[in-house]
Amino acid sequence: MKKSESSNLESNVKVKRGFNFYWRFKASPQSSRDRKKVEGIVQAKTSIVAVSKIKKMGFSRPQVRIDIEQSIRSGFGWLPSNDFDLRDKARLYETLSRRLQRDGSLVSALESAQEYLSDGRLKASVAILASQVNDGQPLHKAMVDSGFPIRDSMVVKGLSESGQSYQAFHDLSVESKARHQREQALSAAMRMPIAMLTAVYFALPAFFLGLGPRIATFFKRLGSQNTNIPDSIKTIYAAVDWVNLNIPAATLLWLSMGFASVILWKSSLWTSLSMRIKAFRDLAFKAEHASIWSVYGLMYSAGIPAQDICLVLRPTARLPQTSDALRRMSRRLAAGGDDREAIQAAGFPKFVVTGYRAARDSGALGEGLKSFTLMLNEDIEQLTAQTKAWLQIFSLVIMAMTVLGVFYIVYYPIAGPILKSL
Repeated sequence: MKKSESSNLESNVKVKRGFNFYWRFKASPQSSRDRKKVEGIVQAKTSIVAVSKIKKMGFSRPQVRIDIEQSIRSGFGWLPSNDFDLRDKARLYETLSRRLQRDGSLVSALESAQEYLSDGRLKASVAILASQVNDGQPLHKAMVDSGFPIRDSMVVKGLSESGQSYQAFHDLSVESKARHQREQALSAAMRMPIAMLTAVYFALPAFFLGLGPRIATFFKRLGSQNTNIPDSIKTIYAAVDWVNLNIPAATLLWLSMGFASVILWKSSLWTSLSMRIKAFRDLAFKAEHASIWSVYGLMYSAGIPAQDICLVLRPTARLPQTSDALRRMSRRLAAGGDDREAIQAAGFPKFVVTGYRAARDSGALGEGLKSFTLMLNEDIEQLTAQTKAWLQIFSLVIMAMTVLGVFYIVYYPIAGPILKSL
């Protein structure tokens, strides 16, 4: 693969971050046979840029309006998603696979899919895809233009050339289901601590605007001779007074705390911090590589060059170590190196090197990587159960600290002098 082709491929699959809005549009397709307007979604900084993008897709007379809900979900471009809802996508791909296997109409399957899809972005992309396929665009190119992941389109292109489009969508459906199950297991493990931290976050306004002022007034009426308030508690009630005197500024500060927490959760900084904990580190590595090598196997079976696969998968890696290893492996393969030597020198974990070599020695790398991924999924189930147990303990610690904090702030100033006098 030439250097220019390599750089173009890498730039196409890179997830772009930056301030952007989502824009919903209605536009007319190129085909004169179909006068029905297509509804879709594009991401752009302004309506002018959105209109330009829509016209580049081959549509005319677009009407655009901002989609506030999708814009907020993406953090106005700073929290972009590189994929759709996996459960919806798996359902769509399985439907397309069955329809193509029966020699059915792909366009009619795409049009009917919009009735059962719940992901708004996916539904809009399917509408664009149906229109472009109806206009004669190649399926894999239409998938990229309508917002589907480029790795999915490459699998479809590779297997379509051998007349196995239905198999491509079936394999992608299976992979999406497995990835959805992994993500569900991980989110289930994090559900309780997130719920506890969210409860504490929303309890702050209730304390500072409701309970706090009443307790401060009570202490003032009680008199300093009847209470012995520590300096730390005085600081907290001074903050209560400041919040009630500066409600707009306090509200902005509270909202900023919530937004900053979401940014931290999605950022590489949180990944770096969580990787210091062995349970999180083991689970993160296994989940990452289960996703990476399942897709690698699909793309390899579709006849895609290994160095191209590494370039496509690199932006999807959540861990910097995995991204760097894929980059090094791609460069060695592009230079003509053997894949077994390339994966050894790339810096992947030992279990990945061992699993890849076993898959290669089996004589069918795609099937071998599928078996390797299944074993990783079994490990993930065990690690998830262990991590969930630790997170439940962490949630109880948060609850206990919250209760002790409330007791210290509310009851200790009254109970402290009484306890000292006993």
